[in-house]
Amino acid sequence: MANPSTNASWFDAFTHRVADFFSETPTATTDAAAATDEVSAKIEDKQRLTRSVVATLEELLPDTKAAAEQKLIVWIDTDQLTFNVYNTPAYRAQLEDAMANECGCCFRAIELRIGAPDAADRATPIGDSGKLYLLVEAPQQAAPQVVSRKATIRIFGDAGSLIQPEYILSTEEMHTRGIKAYNIGAGRTPQVPTGYRENHIAIDSDPNSPMVDKNKFVSRMHAHIGFSNQFGFYLQVELDGTRLMGKRTRIFRGEQKIECDNPQIKVPLQDGDLIELGKAVVLQYSEIQ
Repeated sequence: MANPSTNASWFDAFTHRVADFFSETPTATTDAAAATDEVSAKIEDKQRLTRSVVATLEELLPDTKAAAEQKLIVWIDTDQLTFNVYNTPAYRAQLEDAMANECGCCFRAIELRIGAPDAADRATPIGDSGKLYLLVEAPQQAAPQVVSRKATIRIFGDAGSLIQPEYILSTEEMHTRGIKAYNIGAGRTPQVPTGYRENHIAIDSDPNSPMVDKNKFVSRMHAHIGFSNQFGFYLQVELDGTRLMGKRTRIFRGEQKIECDNPQIKVPLQDGDLIELGKAVVLQYSEIQ
């Protein structure tokens, strides 16, 4: 494997050669020889840069298969004239062939940039010349598409009471606030075995509430409403809301009655569904168009 640090001075030497060549006025007797020497020097320096890039990649990329989704950026901190010698389709093709043959890297794109990278780029120096840098840029992840859906939850008739008259379910709020699901239970922030729980849909747990005889059968951790692209909004009972714990959770959909007694099952909700919690609290689910 080539050692990038052994190429510390070749790039500076090449820069001086290019500058000297274009600043002189060659005579008729030396023109052909000078041009031949310059071509040879360009070829040699490109080969050195290629070997240094390949050697750096071999140390940087343990998994070369991932390169197919990544972009390679090489910074050359030099003047425009020298940079133009490298920044050609032919040289990029040469780099591609060398990387594919010597270290099995096939990047989705290769870009050469003039100047030095910003510190935020976290580029890797090539050798110790301080003028060559390399960065393997991971593919940008597309931002997840948020499906915009809204619904409301309120008490049906006089079947119990909530701490507030109505709760809004919103997929945009879930995304913005990082809410995985809307918790349903007695009290806004009841104490539970793991600490304190936030109930986003809170049944009034005040013992002086006129609905206390209906609300008291709802657990502090009774159920929750989540959302998925597959189901839309769905109800999922929690252990404390099952018959095993002496509770009950059901959905009434017209003449249909759906028992929710398995915490592993998500039951998709439909507009107009009535959700019975405990023995007497009934919530009405309504979608907002």
